Amino acid sequence: MEAYTEEDKLWIVDKQIANSAGNLALHLFGNLRHFIGLDFGGIPYQRNREREFGAKGEPKSALFDELEEVKKIVETVLLNLNPSRLGDKSLHAFFWASHVDRVFPDAPLWSFELSFGAGKLP
Repeated sequence: MEAYTEEDKLWIVDKQIANSAGNLALHLFGNLRHFIGLDFGGIPYQRNREREFGAKGEPKSALFDELEEVKKIVETVLLNLNPSRLGDKSLHAFFWASHVDRVFPDAPLWSFELSFGAGKLP
């Protein structure tokens, strides 16, 4: 997000890019809050995919504030996570891979999603 010197460009969808950088950031925040914060940390969170993919023009400063909040959640949960829980089943089905039901073994899928999304940024 820092690379975007012009704030409005965070929200541009151009040519074959389906989602803006801002929306991809919101989607990543939602994933981390949902699957790490809620599933493993028990931190209440109501997913808002409509916002993740539909928001436009939120200030860059607000995205950075949310990033800092998400980083704290993930750090807190992972530092306090009992390693025996790494094989726990996810409390939530993945819409794109419903046959996968464990959270951390899905890390390659998360990596693919993040890499694929980053490759589509303007």
